[in-house]
Amino acid sequence: MSIPQNEGDQTEEKIVMLVATVRQTDCENAFGELREYLSSYISLFEHKYRIPGCDADEIGQECLFALRFKAIEDFNPVRGKFRSFAILCMKRHLFSIIKASTQQKRRVLNESLSLDADRSEGDDLSLANLITKDKLSTVEKLEKAELNAVTKQRLLSKLSRLEQEVFKLYIQQYPYDEIAEALEKIFPAKKFSKKSVDNALVRCRSKAQEMTDSDLFG
Repeated sequence: MSIPQNEGDQTEEKIVMLVATVRQTDCENAFGELREYLSSYISLFEHKYRIPGCDADEIGQECLFALRFKAIEDFNPVRGKFRSFAILCMKRHLFSIIKASTQQKRRVLNESLSLDADRSEGDDLSLANLITKDKLSTVEKLEKAELNAVTKQRLLSKLSRLEQEVFKLYIQQYPYDEIAEALEKIFPAKKFSKKSVDNALVRCRSKAQEMTDSDLFG
């Protein structure tokens, strides 16, 4: 049963309980009720905001990501209503993606080597290199192999379906044009270009960095 979109005390109490349930048990049904409660705002953001390489469905997925991993995790009922906080979290998340996309465009213009350039056989496209440019010694790589496997799964859980497919193909060292072709087979109703692949990778890097920052600073 969906939550009526009014601001009564009973409604807010139920929302707080649902938030606590999702946070503690990752309950799909409880999350579904919260998603339905905010569906009109998610629909609004899908059509209001424009992110390069993203269609409305993908923007909606980003809103759900912000709802689950930002609004629900950080909500404090003492500070106000959940709906207002969730809307703020979704907006901030979309703005951060738009900002990251803009910064990426500027970097591409200033770098002599394009992200679309042909891959060399010596490219190291491990998860560690996707998240950070720091070089690790052989011993450190071995020590962190198990941790990276766990990190990869955590990151995949935070990505949209499209981003997951792009990420998996990218770390298998497929070039951008082949990734675009593969995506059109997975999502036959859509068209993809090297640019849309690049935009998806920007979003992957942004989420990976957010996850890393969260681990470092709690």
